[in-house]
Amino acid sequence: MRDYESRQIVFEVKNYEKIGIEEYRQVSGYLGREYGKCAFIICRDSVSELQGRDLEAFREFYSLKTQVIVKLTAKRLSSILSKLRNPQKNDDVDRLMDKQIDLHIRVYATGQTERRGRRKGRSSLIAGLVHSS
Repeated sequence: MRDYESRQIVFEVKNYEKIGIEEYRQVSGYLGREYGKCAFIICRDSVSELQGRDLEAFREFYSLKTQVIVKLTAKRLSSILSKLRNPQKNDDVDRLMDKQIDLHIRVYATGQTERRGRRKGRSSLIAGLVHSS
């Protein structure tokens, strides 16, 4: 988290499925000083990839404020946290969270989502990063 000047990480939990620009604005308002430039929004969306409103909102805050606001679905978070039950997989949690941040930076921030792959219309880079748990 040193890359994002973050000593403390903000997790904003929304108990609904779709999030939009207002939720990103709210989280953006928390960032700065000791909270740095990285936060997570947890939601109940069934789609973990950024698209439409989510993608536009992420890109806006990344390009204007260099903030990384990561959308993380409850299902994905549950899958990541389930690794903590097995002591041999504890390092997997760090690795998977790093992959989520990497996905947002390398794919969503740079616009690589337009490059299509063979896996059900998703880019091969996205498919590799999202489904590697």
